[in-house]
Amino acid sequence: RGLLVLLGSVEAWARQQIQDAPPAYPAPPVVCGHPAPDAERADASGARLDALPSHLCVAVQDLEKASAMFSACFGIDRGPITGGTVTSPDQARGGIRRRAFRLGSFVVEMIQPTEGPSAFRDFLSTSGQGIHHIGLRSRSSLEDQMRLLERRGGRRTMGSLEESYGLYDFSDQFGTTLEVVTPEVETMSRGSVPARLREKGGLAHHSLCEVGILVRDVERAAAHFVEVVGIAPQPVRTATVVFPGGRRDGTSVRVVSVRQGQLATVLIEPIGASPWRDFVEARGNAMHPV
Repeated sequence: RGLLVLLGSVEAWARQQIQDAPPAYPAPPVVCGHPAPDAERADASGARLDALPSHLCVAVQDLEKASAMFSACFGIDRGPITGGTVTSPDQARGGIRRRAFRLGSFVVEMIQPTEGPSAFRDFLSTSGQGIHHIGLRSRSSLEDQMRLLERRGGRRTMGSLEESYGLYDFSDQFGTTLEVVTPEVETMSRGSVPARLREKGGLAHHSLCEVGILVRDVERAAAHFVEVVGIAPQPVRTATVVFPGGRRDGTSVRVVSVRQGQLATVLIEPIGASPWRDFVEARGNAMHPV
């Protein structure tokens, strides 16, 4: 009888651990369809982008205010604020303040430009606060990755080989900037960020599974994106989006999903009148939902 009681207690404990544990990486929602296999494509020279997503960077006007809102929304404590300097291709230098949040194996980094010119300041002046770039951790030669991004049409806006990172603007092609960075710099600047969860069941207990980019032409954007990252996309599919208020219910979108590691990038073309269509008309191709 004592053994049965013990086994029952162990079983109850195990069930509780499963309930309390953070969920495994969830599948993307219906709008994405099923995750595509990581089918890698090389370009005509045989080269492919050998880097995987590691962080998202959000440009903000007020770091304290934005990070306090993020902390409250996700149930995660705020880490320290650090300072730094970024360099543009013409060697102009600008100051930044940053704070990072860890969500599972992924990091969300907030950056506020301070003194001097920078791509972050330019982004805020033209687009307002928002996701500035997707960060990619290089798995091989950083020089090869930087040359590949330039060859595929990226415009370098920050960083250099000597600084072990580079940011390349692909806004015209598919609506965002990509950063490639060495594992050493990635670990030094973001890898030591602890997961400071403070609320059981908060959003920070869940994995970041996808980022969305609103685009005017999903086929054109997908062709550019696939050329850059070298990964086969899912087929274009149509889905229905319901917005709050009911006045624009039933709006359709055309979507293409490309998975890199555990992160899916979803290119979304709004069809018909909707807030997303208004967003694209006002700003062009740009990152929007996460």
